[in-house]
Amino acid sequence: MISVNPTLFSYHEPHIEAFIKFISKSHSDFLIDLGANIGLTSCYVGKAFQSIHCVEPNELVANILKTNLELSLPNKQHEIHQIALGKIDGTLNLKIPLKDF
Repeated sequence: MISVNPTLFSYHEPHIEAFIKFISKSHSDFLIDLGANIGLTSCYVGKAFQSIHCVEPNELVANILKTNLELSLPNKQHEIHQIALGKIDGTLNLKIPLKDF
């Protein structure tokens, strides 16, 4: 379901995208996309910002995110931060159950 609307209709979450585009008119320095996943939101609204910072800890998904950003926003400065929040500070392994794919 995550890719049906973007593929067929060129939008992902229209109400969120409209709000972000509205905010970008007065605050266009940067966009922070927390839990960016494959970048659908960033790809649709990113043109309105000078730079884009995506937070996505899943290494496999971050590779797709990077590809999507480079294809959708080739001349836009963007950075992917592979970090996550947790109960303790440190470096941990992200475990993703295979049933989620």
